[in-house]
Amino acid sequence: MQRADFVRCFSAKLVRRAKATTYLVFEQVKVLELEQALQQERQKLGALRKKHYELAGVKEENDEEQEAASAVSEKDQTNRE
Repeated sequence: MQRADFVRCFSAKLVRRAKATTYLVFEQVKVLELEQALQQERQKLGALRKKHYELAGVKEENDEEQEAASAVSEKDQTNRE
């Protein structure tokens, strides 16, 4: 192999390796961006769940109050009869 051929072959390998490394770095950056977006979406979901539980809790309290009121009214009707 001539020196020029060796240099050309070696240079081509370096270029391929540099491209592969660059591609890997871009892929790693993309993965980090996706992980960050996923974390933000998880936080949004957590906030949404929290709000849902709060609303459900308020509704449950109202349901309990309504049940208690209906139980009292049933007793009143029983006592009236």
